[in-house]
Amino acid sequence: MLSGHYQRGGHSTQIAAHLQIDAQGRVFCREAALDGVAFSALTVSPRIGNTRRYLNFPGGACFETDDNDTVDRWVQEHRHVSFRGSMVHRLEANARYVAVAALVTLLFAATFLVWGVPWLSKQAAYALPQEVSTSLGQGTLEFLDKHLLAASELSAERQRELAALFAKLAPTNIGFELKLELRSSELIGANAFALPDGTIVLTDDFITLAANDQQVAAVMLHEIGHVSGRHGLRGALQNAGLATLLVVIAGDASSASSLLVTLPTLLVSTSYSRDMETEADLYAASAMVMRHIDPQELLSVLHRLEQAHNDSPGDRKRDGGWLDYLSSHPLGEDRFVPLREFIAGLHPA
Repeated sequence: MLSGHYQRGGHSTQIAAHLQIDAQGRVFCREAALDGVAFSALTVSPRIGNTRRYLNFPGGACFETDDNDTVDRWVQEHRHVSFRGSMVHRLEANARYVAVAALVTLLFAATFLVWGVPWLSKQAAYALPQEVSTSLGQGTLEFLDKHLLAASELSAERQRELAALFAKLAPTNIGFELKLELRSSELIGANAFALPDGTIVLTDDFITLAANDQQVAAVMLHEIGHVSGRHGLRGALQNAGLATLLVVIAGDASSASSLLVTLPTLLVSTSYSRDMETEADLYAASAMVMRHIDPQELLSVLHRLEQAHNDSPGDRKRDGGWLDYLSSHPLGEDRFVPLREFIAGLHPA
C-alpha cells in the first residue's frame, strides 16, 4: 500500500489517500474512487534523493507521496517505463559509482583544459575577421603608448635603416600587412613584441643590445612568427574563457566585437606559452636560412635578452601583471633545445 495525497484534475484540494496495486499492475484507490487504472498509464516522477514523488494519472489527477521505496518497488516489479530513472538513482546513491564518475569528470576536464582549450583558441583566432584583429592591434598599441611606451629616441637615419631591414624581411603571405614601430621605454627595457594586427614593436634598448643587424633581423622574424601563428590573440582568447571561444567559433559577430573592450588588457597580461615560443623560434630560424642569415644569431640574441632580463632591476622581473607579456617571453635552457637541434641539423657531424 502506498500512502499519500490525491488531487483531482482541475482541482486544488488534496485528500489523504492510499493506493494499492494488484498482480496485473492495476491501481486502486478507495478514497478517490479509482477502480483498476493501469499502472503503466501513470507518469511517475524520477527519484531525486528523498524528495516527494508524483504519480500523474490520465486526465490530470495526481498522487503525491513520500514513500519512495514503495514507488521504486512498484516501478521495478511492474517494469514501468520510469524504471531507467530508478537505475540512475541507484547509481547516484552508490559511493563507488559516484567516485568513479567524479574521477572521469576530472580527467575529462583536465584533458580539455590542456588540449581542448588551446585547440579552440587557435580555431577562434583564425576564425575572427581581420577587421577585429586590426582594431584590437590598434587599440592595444594606443593602450601601451599611454601607459608604457614613448617615442623612439633613435636617430632618424637609424630608424630608416631599421625600416628598410624590416621591409626586406616581411613576408606578404600571412594575411596581415606587417608594420614596424620603434619605441623607447624605461619600464620594459630591451624588448620586442608583436600585436595581433601585424604590428611589430622594438624598443630602443633592444636595438642597442643587439650585437649586429643580423640579430635585429632574427628577432624581427621571431615576432613575425608570432603574428603568423596568431599567438597573441590565441593566448588572450584562452584567458578570456571558454564561453568567449565558443561564441567566436559560432560566428556571433556582435559578441566577437565586444571582445575589443577587454582583450587589449588581456593581451598585455598574457605570456606566450613555451610551445608558441618554440614555433616562433623555428619560424624565424627557417626564414633566416632562406635569407642566408646564420640562425645562430637568433640563439645569440635570445641569450643576450635573457641576460639583460636577469641583470635588470627587480621591478622589471616581478612575477605577474602586464610586464610578463612584454618583458619575459619564456626563456631558459629548455626553451632553446628545439632551436639548437634545428641548427645542429643544418650541419650534421
